[in-house]
Amino acid sequence: GATGSLKVDGPNYQKALYFRGGRVLFGSSNDPRDQLGAILVESGRLTPEQLEDVNAKVGPGSPLAKVLAESGFVSQRELSEAARTKVELILADVLAYESGSFEFEDGVLPKGAVDLKLHPERLFLAATRRVTERGFVLRHLGGLDRVLRPAGDDGLREDLRPDCGGLLEALDGSRTLKDATALTRLDEFEAAKLACGLLFLGLAAPASGAAKESPETFMALDDEGGFELPGPVELGTAPVASPLAPPPPPAEE
Repeated sequence: GATGSLKVDGPNYQKALYFRGGRVLFGSSNDPRDQLGAILVESGRLTPEQLEDVNAKVGPGSPLAKVLAESGFVSQRELSEAARTKVELILADVLAYESGSFEFEDGVLPKGAVDLKLHPERLFLAATRRVTERGFVLRHLGGLDRVLRPAGDDGLREDLRPDCGGLLEALDGSRTLKDATALTRLDEFEAAKLACGLLFLGLAAPASGAAKESPETFMALDDEGGFELPGPVELGTAPVASPLAPPPPPAEE
């Protein structure tokens, strides 16, 4: 339910998420991959030449988002989709960080803070699906032999079913995650990431009486997206450094 700025200093870049009443309003980052222009080029909505033309017009009173909207190169809907993708990418990285430092400035928001009207739980699930590091699943879930059951708000689970590719219906408290995934069209890595998101949101929980895996039986994902047994794994919390210096102000977009 908090309002304020979460500033995170990861291994390579500084990122921030801005909250009002517990909802993410928008995000900022100095990672080139998180910028609106890069996202639009990556998605094929904008050519590198068009982006260069737009950047030449950016300046005081003419932020990138405004120039893009006036350029006619992209629609307002495409801009909105890119802005949402930007927040998903930032959140995905923050979730996957194993080390770094952070601070939350309670009640502090940037001047002119915008609200992208993001659905909090959908944003969280979308961000977990964008995580690319396979160790993320190992740290938070373990292997596909985990047995999960539905939990939390029935109405919210129903609302999120379209975002889960059939996985919510398949988690019944008796099937392993591997067996549940086989009932969907998801690959194992995708299903494992979704399961992590559902656990974070309290919409899934370990089944009562399910055996708890030891570190030696936790599974790691191989390069083909399946799981293989690694050696013993040390499980613990990631180190947290001292509070960071404030990141740069939000990008003009």
